[in-house]
Amino acid sequence: MKTCYFLLPALLSLAIATTACQPQKDKTAGADTPAAGTQNDTDVPRYWHLTGAVDKFPIVLDLAYRPAEDQYGISTWHGNYYYKNKEDLIDLYGSVDSTGMLVLNEIAGFESTGSFSGKFDPGTGAYEGIWTSGNGKKKLPFSLKEDYSDGSIQFSLTQFRDSVKLFENQPESPGAFMSMVWMAPGPDTDAASVQFLEEAIRKGMLGDSLARVVSTPQKGFELMSREFMRSYRTDMDEVTTEELEPDSYFAYSYEQNASVEVLYNQNNLLTLGYWDYWYGGGAHGNYATLLATYDLQNRKEIKLEDVFRPEYETKLGPTLAQAVRSRFSLSASEPLSAVLFDDEVAPTENFGLTGKGVIFNYPPYEIGPYAIGEVRLFVPYQDIKTLLQPDFLSRFVSK
Repeated sequence: MKTCYFLLPALLSLAIATTACQPQKDKTAGADTPAAGTQNDTDVPRYWHLTGAVDKFPIVLDLAYRPAEDQYGISTWHGNYYYKNKEDLIDLYGSVDSTGMLVLNEIAGFESTGSFSGKFDPGTGAYEGIWTSGNGKKKLPFSLKEDYSDGSIQFSLTQFRDSVKLFENQPESPGAFMSMVWMAPGPDTDAASVQFLEEAIRKGMLGDSLARVVSTPQKGFELMSREFMRSYRTDMDEVTTEELEPDSYFAYSYEQNASVEVLYNQNNLLTLGYWDYWYGGGAHGNYATLLATYDLQNRKEIKLEDVFRPEYETKLGPTLAQAVRSRFSLSASEPLSAVLFDDEVAPTENFGLTGKGVIFNYPPYEIGPYAIGEVRLFVPYQDIKTLLQPDFLSRFVSK
């Protein structure tokens, strides 16, 4: 987790000490496990891999449900989908409306490009309804179902939560809140792949160093939460109740949330996003998603050097610039600095793969202001074939 690196020395010391003395489970940290097909499906995090079509156009939709992180938050449905002829991910965010319809809104750049609205059955994974274009002029039927026959992995999700009040005797006291949504491969996954994915996800959620000394998600969360709450108490040590104003609740509260999200899950190629949000005072919190792609057939994480020839960095700029123009609807005459900090974009090591292209991901403030959010640029393999490694080209890129 990117935001916990400043806590790493303390966490490592704590991990070694607590592993040696085998403490009891921290009673303030709770875990919810998903139960498919029950009446309480939406009380716990869930993941579905859906396949089907919008009208006659085949799509794949990876959907997740995340309960509210604390008493002030809201539950969210989120994920992404892609048309199978392009595999350029389109983000989805939504909720269940007053009529019971699951409404998922798609967003690209500054624009809402469309929405799904239909009846979703969490137990069977069936989702049917109407897709509407962003301008409302086009309406097409869609029909999707949960399906893992395309070389994808089924996952279960577990949520851990912890919180502490600044003033224990005040019902509306500011406090520190922490949550983590962890992912584990489903029961149909072979043992070797389970071991590989558990280790990979632990590394993605905790970082290399902490992952080496922590063997379970529960223990990782307990260590991180304990240090997070201690840090909050230290920072707020001199705050008194007399300082609190009716509108100052958030000024004296800290929050950290983390989860692992599925971006692409098909044909033994898995791309995950390790999402992290943190708030420790100021005008607003911040967030970032770190991407990682796994070759499930060979059980290895795919690195940049596996994908690109050595000279790719100096040659990829114009293609990335075109991706920015496409995402933000910029004309050829408009400078990239109309939306970004600069007029050029360099490739980042924060990347992931789909079956038809590379995703470069830039968290807020990396190449643009907070207001434009996280910038995710998609580059089709067909546009950069000369920059790809021959082995990668022969295996992952269709002729």
